[in-house]
This record gives sequence, structure tokens and C-alpha cells, in this order.
Amino acid sequence: MLGNHSPDRRECDTELIQKSSVYVDYRDNVLKEAGESLISISKGVFTASAVKADLAELCRRGVM
Repeated sequence: MLGNHSPDRRECDTELIQKSSVYVDYRDNVLKEAGESLISISKGVFTASAVKADLAELCRRGVM
């Protein structure tokens, strides 16, 4: 689950993002502030539509 809020920093690298199913804490913030998503998007290897769900969506579904 991604949720770092620094656009120029990240907790995991681009290769891991490419290999993973991506879930985020809050979609809007992650796509504006999280280096994991922003850096990978800038490299052209990740898109906003690749986010599987955010925490609220997961809670509504009751499954991961």
C-alpha cells in the first residue's frame, strides 16, 4: 500500500511498483503527493488507472 507524501521521495522503487498490485491510502493525495506514484508516472511505467483501490474502497468491499 502506497502512502508516502513527498513528491520527490519514495518508500519503494519503480521496479517494485511495476511488479505489484498497487493499493493506496487515499487515491487523490497519493496521485498528487506520493513519490512512488509520481516518479513512476514520470518514467512512463505507471498510470493513475493502475491503482487497484484505496483504503475506503477496500473497507467497503471487505476484502483485499
